[in-house]
Amino acid sequence: SFTFSTALEGYELERKFGISFGLSDFDDAVRRSVPVGHVFKGYPTCFGHRHAHRMFRALTEVGLGRDILSTQGDQVRFALRARVVVYPEDVCPTWLMLAVRYLPYENSDS
Repeated sequence: SFTFSTALEGYELERKFGISFGLSDFDDAVRRSVPVGHVFKGYPTCFGHRHAHRMFRALTEVGLGRDILSTQGDQVRFALRARVVVYPEDVCPTWLMLAVRYLPYENSDS
């Protein structure tokens, strides 16, 4: 999940300044860390609060978050990375990256 730190930083910089930064490095890091034949799915999102239960509930209710959490296959590995950015007046966007890497089941119908 350390790889996701650069992506979450890049998403916050893009939100703050309107420019994309470092996301190609993230894409390269994911390609290098995902074994051949495996599938990677990631879902970055930002919350305007720091309530873990509300965040998890939101992740499980969203289509892609629910899809990631219900992934089935061989060698399934989940990851979650959080980044809280602190600004004046207690403004703290909380970024989460939920991801999964897995080897799809072989199709036995072939």
